[in-house]
This record gives sequence, structure tokens and C-alpha cells, in this order.
Amino acid sequence: MSHLLCKLSALSWVYAEGEDAAYFLQSQLTNDVSALDNSHSQLHGYCNPKGRLLCIVRLVRHNHGFLLQLPTELRDAIVERLRKYVLRAKLSVNPADDLAGVGVAGRPAVDALTQHLGPLPATDNGYLQRGALGVYGLPGPVPRFQIIGPWSDLQPLWDALSGSLQACPPSAWSRLDISAGIPQILPATSEAFVPQMVNLDLVGGVSFEKGCYPGQEIVARMHYLGKLKQRMIRAQVTTSAAPKPGDKIYVPDRGEQSAGTLVDAQLSAPGCYDVLAVVQLNAYRAGKLLLNDANGPELEPRSLPYDLPAD
Repeated sequence: MSHLLCKLSALSWVYAEGEDAAYFLQSQLTNDVSALDNSHSQLHGYCNPKGRLLCIVRLVRHNHGFLLQLPTELRDAIVERLRKYVLRAKLSVNPADDLAGVGVAGRPAVDALTQHLGPLPATDNGYLQRGALGVYGLPGPVPRFQIIGPWSDLQPLWDALSGSLQACPPSAWSRLDISAGIPQILPATSEAFVPQMVNLDLVGGVSFEKGCYPGQEIVARMHYLGKLKQRMIRAQVTTSAAPKPGDKIYVPDRGEQSAGTLVDAQLSAPGCYDVLAVVQLNAYRAGKLLLNDANGPELEPRSLPYDLPAD
């Protein structure tokens, strides 16, 4: 892939604003909001009381509040849930309906973006504001950035870039998340995993030193006392039927007992899909992983950009 330009239509943003916004988010999310400055973004999990992920958000300080980025499919449910816990705290939590996003990846596209915006964030997870636009630097196999803002401010940039770069579908952006080992929780997998199962602790999305949040005791106990039996892997699978989040993973000779769950899948070539899957580590290390049933297509493991713990 030499370049990528796409509209991030699968993502939405929520604005949390008010004098208690930082304190409130600190009490709800898995990472340390107090450590977030104006020049970076943070990954966070939002868990139920059992420590299961409702969603994963990317958080930035923006204007006088915070922006939470999450899948459009989950936005309304997460806003409703957060509002239940506001109680007497002095803040508002509202969908940022005016915001849209554009993704740019690959050296030619990033060079073109620099010509129009000037210097970009210099590090993964870097963040800066340029007027009404917010610019995120994100990890991945190639340099990549996303730009958010009102469409009236984004459209001139989009028009300038699309004049020289061919636009791609949003699924191409999700493939870069898969390559980076960045999980996404969608409706089919909401409340299916604790953060460590999807490697959220390995990509900087969990603080084990901060205070309480929903499910914190379970997440911390697994970190300090438990032996994690499932982790997220990256793989490819060739199949005529498109895999989807929530599909089950099996191993030979175990019958109908599943050994894992698909987290995300995106088409990489005709009939070939890049996937992330949470699997039982003993099954992963022992041999074949099969999609959907014990006679299904085999998942071919691919490397992640970080190491899985030995235990």
C-alpha cells in the first residue's frame, strides 16, 4: 500500500465538558486521565462492573473538554450509560454530531497532508490542534494520521487531498488497526472480553496504578494474581464467507467446544481476510485454529508489533 485516504465514517465522537469532566472520566475509564496532556491521545477501555469491555475509546483533550472516539454503532448506548453515572457531577456528555474524520496513511499521502497542514504530530499517539481541526498520530505499519473537525473545515482539506490521492473505503483504515494490533469492540463483542484478553494492557490502554472504575477490581486481580488463559492474536484466513466479529474459533478434536472469538476481520485480498482473534493460549501454541467449526478454514498466524507475555 503506497497511500491511503478515507473518510472515517465508522467512527464517532462524544464531547465531555465541564469542571468535573476529568474527574468523572477518571472514575469511568481504564487509563489514567490525569496523565493525559494536550499533545497526546490515550486508549481506554470502558468496562461493566464485571470487568468486561463495553467499548474501547481513544481520548484527547480538545478545546475546553475531552473528546471520546468510539465506533458509531456503540455511540448512543455509551452516551446513555455515561449519563447515568454523571449524577451531581458538573459536566455534560453529548454526541459531537458536528464532527467528521479523515484518515491518511502512507508516505505520499502524509507528505501531501503536511503540505496542507504543516508539521504533524511527531510520535505515535501524538495529538495537536490546528484551528478547528484535531490531528492524531497513530501506530501502524506505515505512517498514518487522522484529522477530525466540522465537515465545513474538513472538506477543503478532503478536496485538496482527493485531487491527487484515490479515496479508499473505511475498511482499509480498520485493516491498519489490525496490523497495529489495536482492538476494536463492536456490538457483537461488547461485554465479551476483559481488557487484557484483547491486549489493551499491551498497547497502553490500562493503568494499574490509578483509582477505581467499573470492573477495576477484576481487571487488577487478573493482572496481579491471575494467570491469563486467553490473548488476542493476529492472523489471516482464506474463506468464501466473510468473517465477522463474534465468530467462534475451534481446534481439531475438541468438537463443539470453542477455543476463541473473532474480534475484527477485514478483507485484504480476494477471499483473504486479516483478523484479530482472542484465543486460548494453550490451543494457539498447540496447533491449528479453525474458523466457525472444527472443519472450517485455518487461521494462519501473523506477527503482532508487540510481544505477548510468556505466561
